[in-house]
Amino acid sequence: EKAHQLQISMLPNRIPDHASAELGWSMKTATEVGGDYYDYRISDSGQLTLVLGDATGHGLQAGTLVTATKSLFQSMKIEEDLAYTVSNMSLSLKSMNLKRLGMALTLVEIDGYELRYCPAGIPPILIYRAGRNKVEEGETGGLPLGLTKHNIYKQTKLTLEPGDSLLMMSDGLAERTNEEKEEFGYQRVKDLFHKIAKSTPTEICEKMTEGGDTWAGEKEQDDDVSILALRI
Repeated sequence: EKAHQLQISMLPNRIPDHASAELGWSMKTATEVGGDYYDYRISDSGQLTLVLGDATGHGLQAGTLVTATKSLFQSMKIEEDLAYTVSNMSLSLKSMNLKRLGMALTLVEIDGYELRYCPAGIPPILIYRAGRNKVEEGETGGLPLGLTKHNIYKQTKLTLEPGDSLLMMSDGLAERTNEEKEEFGYQRVKDLFHKIAKSTPTEICEKMTEGGDTWAGEKEQDDDVSILALRI
């Protein structure tokens, strides 16, 4: 219970208002405490920075990683190239000597219609292009933070249009299993997002989570399911 309360206390308690993006997020925790994390920052000039992460391990060890990651995200300068920011966060976590524990995450920045993102060992973001009614899969790469001293991260830039939606997630949804031990899988995640992408971000989060619940049936959830959605 203490570990669970620590995990929840690290999450933002309100969805912010932003000039060019509407946000929604959700976390459905497993019976064993995991280490999923999401957060945001808004600069004085209106740049919106988002992070969604998933710590390896469970319990208080994962909670320690979440606490450290939140501190770094909220205090560290966000560089023009997000890869430098992610690399600096990784070096800081590496210096904590947490053995083989790492924090997989995606760092995203929205500036008007411009999107920049940098992945670190986490499922790819999904981008719904409203004008083409198509879901694109973002770039993947890098190791979870805290596992290497090398700068192995890469930033990607995209231009979004009004009506486009973005989905960030931990691996808990795609890896949910049913009673036959079959995973929900990333293709079903992508198909479901395409079906509901015109909903509000809050509705997208709810419907994605419900999709995993329906797939799992009576099978107990063994990992956190965290989703962050955004619509331009």
